[in-house]
Amino acid sequence: MRNTQVSHKTAIRRIAAKSLLTAAAISCAVLSQSSHARAMDLFGGNLAWYSYGYTFTSAYNSNAMNMYLTEFQNANLNYIRVWVCENFDGISFDSSGNANGISTTLLNNVANFCSMANAKGITVELVFLNYMDVQSRPGVVGNNRTAMINNALVPLGKKVQAYNCRIDLINEGNVATNVASWSTLRAFCAQAISALHSNGVNRWITMSDQYAPDYTTYFSSTVGGLGFNFYEYHDYNGDGSIPVSSSNVGGARIELNEFGPGAGWNNQSYSTNKSVLSAFVNNAKAKGYSGAAFWSYIGDTNFQLRGNTLMGDMAYWGRNK
Repeated sequence: MRNTQVSHKTAIRRIAAKSLLTAAAISCAVLSQSSHARAMDLFGGNLAWYSYGYTFTSAYNSNAMNMYLTEFQNANLNYIRVWVCENFDGISFDSSGNANGISTTLLNNVANFCSMANAKGITVELVFLNYMDVQSRPGVVGNNRTAMINNALVPLGKKVQAYNCRIDLINEGNVATNVASWSTLRAFCAQAISALHSNGVNRWITMSDQYAPDYTTYFSSTVGGLGFNFYEYHDYNGDGSIPVSSSNVGGARIELNEFGPGAGWNNQSYSTNKSVLSAFVNNAKAKGYSGAAFWSYIGDTNFQLRGNTLMGDMAYWGRNK
């Protein structure tokens, strides 16, 4: 998702065809699957920023972040997903559109965040770019991709190599296929992984995707075969159903690292939300997912879960079979 200040992405597009089931019906579906679902090893939520494009530079406050991470820890959550360079925050460009550097302030703040999170037993997912960034500058994955990778992504990877973290190259990169073909996106991802590895960075890498057919029909020609360490699917609906399973990615690790009810957690009763949450998590476990992260902790009025009992429920459903 992560477009709260612009058009709030097209969550409506993803949920328009799905109806909201009753809490009782959802509970029955969960009970039918929970007996053979295994516990997840990572479960948590997304940390969105309050303004699009203001991330680890001017918007970063170490004390505030430490407080947020403590709240994750107190809720027994062990995973947090956060945006790093959306709207190219911290990245500089030359007159030809080539990235020619990344802010030292941003890199130091990202390292500070990862250090604090790891000290609390929390794994961090760092989202490098957003699909909207690719839409605004298609060259960053095309003709200018070498500069973007070498001068921005690789320095970020080297900075966080010492921490328990992973990198999502492009949040929901599939949405950017209106300006960049799949062959272009694949070339960017392959080159990014190669460059990171050749520079001694072995953190886990993926590119998140929220279009089920990319996994269920076109796996080999879209997101497959790129050397990803894990796959990440996003889904929003009112019944907790998930159309993609680990079998769609050859049994490889897959995680549901963005999910929520189409209407938003804050527009439904707690009882309905708890049923939808448990359905999402238990359906994911039954389909072989190893992790899940709700949208969102802060930064989205309709979905914001800070201080909500659902955060503790997320930990309960994630860690229990």
